[in-house]
Amino acid sequence: MASTKVQRIMTQPINLIFRFLQSKARIQIWLFEQKDLRIEGRII
Repeated sequence: MASTKVQRIMTQPINLIFRFLQSKARIQIWLFEQKDLRIEGRII
């Protein structure tokens, strides 16, 4: 069985945020200082 190497491409954060903005996807954000607090919503 031949092994194939999968290459992952890193997406820049601004491109990911722009994609969420275009698709009006629901997102969840964890704050750095408070791991138990999450903010959920849509980017408009």
